[in-house]
Amino acid sequence: MFKGLLPVTSQRAGITTNGALVNIPYRRPDGSLFRIRHVMGDKRWWGPGSGMLPYGLETLPNGFVARNACLCITEGESDALALRETLGEYCAGVFCLGCPGASAWKEEWEVYLDAFRFVVVLGDGDEAGDMFTRRVQSSYPRAVGACMPVGEDVRSVVQGESADVVLEIVKECVELEAMVRKHFPWDGRQRAAVEREVPAEEQTTIDMDGEAVPVTPIRRDSL
Repeated sequence: MFKGLLPVTSQRAGITTNGALVNIPYRRPDGSLFRIRHVMGDKRWWGPGSGMLPYGLETLPNGFVARNACLCITEGESDALALRETLGEYCAGVFCLGCPGASAWKEEWEVYLDAFRFVVVLGDGDEAGDMFTRRVQSSYPRAVGACMPVGEDVRSVVQGESADVVLEIVKECVELEAMVRKHFPWDGRQRAAVEREVPAEEQTTIDMDGEAVPVTPIRRDSL
């Protein structure tokens, strides 16, 4: 049993084992095989081929469904599978992608995010997880980031507590993103930007549980 996942979850994902060796297929959006990633204990390596892709592309919906859905990006395959295994069973509007390592995120992968109404990055509860979250947000500023409790990752929270805990984190991120987007419309596509200090008279507030919280909008101008 891989990482405590249900056998049916591994079977659906095409994961095979040979003793302690676990073979995880990475697929393109059309479902065709891209590469296989091998796992044995703490060691991970890629099979024949070149390049990397996020894990789970073949499970993403078409644009019509995605425009009202939320995409969660996790730090690894087992995190994405654990979330898909539980959350996906009763929350059809949430989809998952796994990044093959905390430092593996690539800017060109944003093409897989654009169709979704909300994008939430779920990092592990450690320094690497925080850096992973910031890395994704740096390349795709529309994404909202949240890290798991210290020492935990998505899979450990789902398996040790409940998928509801992760769902609540996702819900809070989505609500925050919706609130910010309402007050400061921006499609998140422009990354090359400079910031300037905003005069006090241009500052505004947003309502947070009945309390007016001051917010200084960031003005982004093309370089």
